[in-house]
Amino acid sequence: MKSSPEFGVRARNYFPYGGSLMYSVEGMMTIPIAPWSAKGFKSEGKSMGLEIEAMEQDKQSMFNMANQNVTMLLIKMNSANKELDNYTRFVIPAYKKSLDANILSYKQNTNDLFMTLLAYDDLQMTELDYLMQLSSYLNIQAEYEKEVQIR
Repeated sequence: MKSSPEFGVRARNYFPYGGSLMYSVEGMMTIPIAPWSAKGFKSEGKSMGLEIEAMEQDKQSMFNMANQNVTMLLIKMNSANKELDNYTRFVIPAYKKSLDANILSYKQNTNDLFMTLLAYDDLQMTELDYLMQLSSYLNIQAEYEKEVQIR
């Protein structure tokens, strides 16, 4: 569109200082000169190519960030899963054994009620901590599934 000539017309009237009414009609025409306009067209084409390349790099960057997010979520899920497994296999059974030992010693009158209640409280707090870890794990899993579905 810029390579075609442009035409324009302008008409106006005015009073010069101390004179009578004057009219003016002007005509305008622009003709692109081939060597000069060709350079402009070439530079515009190069700039469009560079803009396209920048957009492709942005797209690749976003894709890499999404992959990184998915990888980080997988790492978090694996570590949370290992922690939950440790809770179910080692931590909670150890607190249950401690409580059982305290109850047994209380029944035999070798331990006081306070220590037994403290062992029960420790077990309850550990189970609550386990449930909080489970909640965190499920939130991470939901984020992971959302990221995978978006991608």
